[in-house]
Amino acid sequence: MNLDRFTISATKRLQEAEGFVQSFSHPAMEPVHLLAAMLAAPDSITHELLRRLKLDASLMATRAKEIMEQLPQIDSSNTMAITQETAQVLEFSNVAARTMRDQYITEEHLFLSMIEMAKSLKNLLKNSRSRLQNGKKR
Repeated sequence: MNLDRFTISATKRLQEAEGFVQSFSHPAMEPVHLLAAMLAAPDSITHELLRRLKLDASLMATRAKEIMEQLPQIDSSNTMAITQETAQVLEFSNVAARTMRDQYITEEHLFLSMIEMAKSLKNLLKNSRSRLQNGKKR
């Protein structure tokens, strides 16, 4: 995967996800780290996408943190690994960008790829339906 094809914001989210991996002492980046990075960034387009999908971003952030707290930890590591599922998400984001005839991979491509490819996030996404109606909680 050529990281030069990622937009600045997508690259930032990947770096922030790596920060979550390190702060939780996890052995590898999982899709939940990337989702948590997107949810933690106030300028992320993911917030608008979630609003349109009627998914509660704050509930998802809480659940993502709970999932990260349950992942195995290691003492320390000097290298950054990614899981096979994360690699599939990244590869599918490349396919999504090409299918949409976009030159660069954006946060939207990453998010759509997580929805499509990250089986580990299916329950989190499914259980994050919010009570949003016309942009306001009921």
